[in-house]
Amino acid sequence: MKQSGARVVLIVSAIALAVTGLGFFILANPPGGKPKAAETSSQSGARRSAGGIGALGRLEPENEVFRVAPPAVGFSSRILQMKIREGDKVKANQVVALLDSAPSLQASVLVAQTQVAEAQAQLDQAKAGAKVSDVRAQIAAVNQEKLKGQQAVNQAQVASVDLQNAGINAAKIGSELNKAEWEFLKFGRLCLEQQLPVGALAAKIQAYAASDQSVPLCENGAISEQALREKFEDYQVQSTLYKQAQGAVAAARIRLNQQKSAIRVAEASVSQNTSQVQSLQKPRPVDIKRAQTQLQVAQANLQKATIEYQQNALVKVPIDGTVLKIHAKPSEAIGTKGIMDIGRTSQMYAVAEVDESLIGRVREGQTATVKSDAFEGEITGRVVKIGRQIGKNSITSTDPADSQDSRVVEVKIKLDDSEPVAGLTNLQVRVAILP
Repeated sequence: MKQSGARVVLIVSAIALAVTGLGFFILANPPGGKPKAAETSSQSGARRSAGGIGALGRLEPENEVFRVAPPAVGFSSRILQMKIREGDKVKANQVVALLDSAPSLQASVLVAQTQVAEAQAQLDQAKAGAKVSDVRAQIAAVNQEKLKGQQAVNQAQVASVDLQNAGINAAKIGSELNKAEWEFLKFGRLCLEQQLPVGALAAKIQAYAASDQSVPLCENGAISEQALREKFEDYQVQSTLYKQAQGAVAAARIRLNQQKSAIRVAEASVSQNTSQVQSLQKPRPVDIKRAQTQLQVAQANLQKATIEYQQNALVKVPIDGTVLKIHAKPSEAIGTKGIMDIGRTSQMYAVAEVDESLIGRVREGQTATVKSDAFEGEITGRVVKIGRQIGKNSITSTDPADSQDSRVVEVKIKLDDSEPVAGLTNLQVRVAILP
């Protein structure tokens, strides 16, 4: 064949192939319709495989990963002591670290506990009444006043006897005085010029002389002037003795009155101290109420100090799980990553990022398989949760044919066997969701 003929054949063949391709394109994409999406080898890590859905995903513990944070702003953010290591199993509310505020806050708790104990003791004392020592002291005071009262009674009895004796003695002396007076009046009625008595006695003599008209004994020599003087002196002696006896009676009466007053004072003191003893032995409602209020205040302070210690000095984990990562060491300030990450690795989940165009084919309860080069074989599971938001994929494939910026929905798959991957949180896996 000539060269020109061969060239014509090639041109005709090329035109025929172009027309054929155009025809197929028109058939596949009719006018006014959307082009049919070509099924690539991957779509943001999602693949159609034997009627199933393939996607890239990651592993995470049950309820995701918990980040243990430091206490509220305003308190210490420095680790004093770390009580666990990475990989340790922990229980909910277990103390895993102490902050450097622990010593001072613990001291506040101890002070509050002491105040509660003291307030409780005061309440017990208020309920029981006064202290035994106070009651005994008051009883001793009562006994002392009783003793004083008895002594006053004894002394009053003595004073009464003295008064009685003084009265008897005064009466006796008074009788002697009356006799001496009568003797003197009898013999000295008209001898005023010789004796010259004064005062009441002179008046008595004058009155006696005026009433007696008999012959004076002095004139007829019946009595001498010396005898009359002796009578008068005897009268004066008896008069003095009588005054002394009356003074003794008055003194005895004063002593008796003093002892009676001492008795009344002692009785009043005994009564008062006895009332005080009874008051001490009987609890007072006002004292009990005040002690109860003080105890409530002390208990509130203890509760506040305990809460501050628990919240601002102790670092506790919220769940049972495994320590995945520790972000702070002793003496280090706690950064933005918190103190540690923990997870419930006894039950692991795979979070698959399913392309939005395929999510309509995913249902809860579907079986899925999870694979990775980090463990042998595959792990089965079931879809337990389908996300309600569409976002950008966070996991990308190394395959350049895959889309690196897709819109996906997260699908959570509960693994049937978590033991092989319990320590592989955030591991990238390949997920196949079966129809």
